[in-house]
Amino acid sequence: MDAHPRMKRIAWTLPLVFFLVALLLGVGLEGEFPLNDDWRYAYPVKTWLKEGLPRPAVPFAPTLLLQVGWGALFCWVGGGFSFLSLRGSTLVAALLALWLFGRLSRRLGASEAGALLAGLTLAFNPLFFSLTPTFMTDVPFLAILLAGFWFALCYLENGRLLSLTFAILAGVAAFLIRQPGILLLPALAGVLLMRSPRRFQTLVTAGALLLLTAGVLLGFEWLKESTPALQAFYVPADEQYLKLLFAQPLPFAETLLKRALKSAIYLGLFAWPLLPLMDWRPRWGWAVSGLGGAALLTGALVAAGYVFPFGGNVLFNFGLGPELLTDVYTLELPNTPALPSWAMVGLQWAGTVGAFGLLGLVPHWWRQATPLQQRAGLFLLAFSLLYLPLMSVTSFFDRYLLPLIAAVLLLMSPRLRWKGLPALLPLIAFGWFSLAATHDYLSWNRARLQAFQWCARQGIGIQELDAGYELNGWLNHERGKAPAPGRSFWWVSDDRYLISFGPVPGRELVHRVPYRRRLFPGMDTLLVSRRIE
Repeated sequence: MDAHPRMKRIAWTLPLVFFLVALLLGVGLEGEFPLNDDWRYAYPVKTWLKEGLPRPAVPFAPTLLLQVGWGALFCWVGGGFSFLSLRGSTLVAALLALWLFGRLSRRLGASEAGALLAGLTLAFNPLFFSLTPTFMTDVPFLAILLAGFWFALCYLENGRLLSLTFAILAGVAAFLIRQPGILLLPALAGVLLMRSPRRFQTLVTAGALLLLTAGVLLGFEWLKESTPALQAFYVPADEQYLKLLFAQPLPFAETLLKRALKSAIYLGLFAWPLLPLMDWRPRWGWAVSGLGGAALLTGALVAAGYVFPFGGNVLFNFGLGPELLTDVYTLELPNTPALPSWAMVGLQWAGTVGAFGLLGLVPHWWRQATPLQQRAGLFLLAFSLLYLPLMSVTSFFDRYLLPLIAAVLLLMSPRLRWKGLPALLPLIAFGWFSLAATHDYLSWNRARLQAFQWCARQGIGIQELDAGYELNGWLNHERGKAPAPGRSFWWVSDDRYLISFGPVPGRELVHRVPYRRRLFPGMDTLLVSRRIE
């Protein structure tokens, strides 16, 4: 991949440009509506700007403090609360994450081509791309983790106190978005002990990192106990985790193993854009064994009822972004386009093949790795082994895997080689899917907002409308829930009127809102219907 020397020096920054252009022109950030769970995080921002105090809407598990502050800063710059400003804050975090990822790739020894290809793979990863035009915590959390990875790697390389200080600050900052961010500190302590277990300075540094970890956790507990709003709304996920671990150790271990296997399949699938570009090819015996083993494992999982994407949250069938309208989510009506189950089994097999491929790469990667690459690999492995159990036992969402995906791509980047356009086909396919599916997610949500606004003009309020999880949560959470047979779990007071993807038995159509799809090309409509009394 020969190019002008100056172009070669900046090649690793090109994913930022491609990502920004694709997101702004192909998807857009506009639309004053929440997406997925981001209304839970947007509400404290809104109350902070309006009342001077961040007030939660409903119980939450993440710490969120830095997430709320980051969003409030962008709303303040933008002149007031808006979802556009909140999405802008996530876009800036995404660009920062891609920049840090590129710097890390180059520091680990990736060529200009390798850093470019790995950066594009992260930029157009379906989870990363589709979460950027939201106010979810995942992308800002990843950006801070990558900063922590950078400073931890600097410390492992140069041993300077300044690098260690910034690594600690990054871990604390990540904790202020999600609690597992603090795991950067014990992961670094573990690598230090593995490298020099008998050195006094190493023991002191590792001990200090562990004490700081405990101090941060205890400090947050004190803050929670002394702050009524936090105490009332905070979900003690850590307590639930420990209770499950000690009260039901065998079910705990079984759940952990199942989700570790699911995670491996996700990682294998998302590594496919880079697998054809690796500088290693397995022997025929390993390749045949891997393909056969993947087929057997896929068959066993399907027979046991586990079909990809395992109900993941962001990635579903052949789309991105949860379809949280009653007809599809609650009633499970086939009102949206979907691939047949055999196609999803094929994707599951491909992900399993990718997982076997990554496993086969490990010995070759370790033999060829420089000392810095080995230290980076151990650090990222230590963090992943601490992080995955904490994030996958009490709940499992595919978006939780974003830090692990970035770690795998980082470690693959030094082994990437330019092999011509045919080898780029998986990356091109992932890019097209991410762009088209994210467009469709925003498109139908914009149509839902139009349907809601039409209802408002007709005098139909949210108290008699099921507009889906996000809008009812955002606008109706204070009224509480009124459970009824066939009614969704979210904050529906009365579902006399319903916004849906398609027709629902027992209802009459009163309005249509058209919108365009790109993944399954063509026009589609959202429906507003009234219950037949």
